[in-house]
Amino acid sequence: LLPSWPRPLRHGERVHLHTGTSEVVGRVLLLDRDELHPGQEAYIQFRSEAPLVVGRGDRYIIRSYSPVHTMGGGAVIDPHGRYRRKSLRDLEELRARESGGAAGVVAQTLARSGPVPLALGELSRQAGIPPEPLEKELQDLAAQGEVRSLEGGYWIHRRGYGEFVAAARAFLEDYYRQYPLRVGVPKEEFRRKVVPGADARGFAAALAAAVAAGDLALDRDRVALPGREVRPGPEEARALERLEAEVRAGGFSPPTVAELTERLGRRDVEELVLYLQEQGRVVRLASDFVIHAEHLAEARERVRAFLQAHGRMTVAEFRDLLQTSRKYALPLLEHFDTARWTRRVGDDRMAGPAL
Repeated sequence: LLPSWPRPLRHGERVHLHTGTSEVVGRVLLLDRDELHPGQEAYIQFRSEAPLVVGRGDRYIIRSYSPVHTMGGGAVIDPHGRYRRKSLRDLEELRARESGGAAGVVAQTLARSGPVPLALGELSRQAGIPPEPLEKELQDLAAQGEVRSLEGGYWIHRRGYGEFVAAARAFLEDYYRQYPLRVGVPKEEFRRKVVPGADARGFAAALAAAVAAGDLALDRDRVALPGREVRPGPEEARALERLEAEVRAGGFSPPTVAELTERLGRRDVEELVLYLQEQGRVVRLASDFVIHAEHLAEARERVRAFLQAHGRMTVAEFRDLLQTSRKYALPLLEHFDTARWTRRVGDDRMAGPAL
């Protein structure tokens, strides 16, 4: 603020900002104080009321809102950052950005992103450094162990990677307490819960690095802790045995999850069914019917033999083939279509490519 300015600049004061050929109105947010006195310097964040394009190092002038007089000016340190007031960590970051050169800016930009990886283009935008010199700075920082290169052109700070792994492991440990029969968490659900700010490719890159390092594991499409083994306790084992027996007894007229819940008198039947699904012992159909995998395999063999002999099959023929009712035949046929065991031709079914 100019020494000749007659009064302090207040936090949130509305001003005119001039930079290059642009002029906008906005508010000055003082990051470390409530008032800036004449002759003093401070870090500010400018909240513009209109779009404004600036780059790191650009000079600006601030003028009072009305009447319009020059109050002071400065230089842009971070054109894209959002900083909290009176935060020691944010103020330290600003000082590092101001004095640390390009390498300091790159490292601080990635550090601020935390567990969320940044693609080269987004990192270039946030750091205000063109891609070509940025890549050189990244390679130097990677050689020092300060940042990590991820697949797909993504980058993450070493502390950010540590935050990702710590958050992932804490989430999984809590998840296992809630769902002791589950091996892991579907990847997309995991991303939404652990790093909601990451895009799909950035998350996949961080996850691949964590799996390669042995910090996390993948079980098909599920994220898990390394060495995770699901071992039902004695009570759960008895419940699973009874549940499987109920499903097996249903044959081609399978029970629903609600019916199984009523028969077993347990609140965790959904989890038990999911466990048996993961083991490949039952299959959940549309309308929540649960059929035993052995019966489904038998149905597939019957349909294969029928279609080899006749070429086409109606819903009624499918129903009679399994000696069941239309209520059960339709969700079973839907599963056959989805699995590409059959394909629909008009109202009939013919052999699918996977039959």
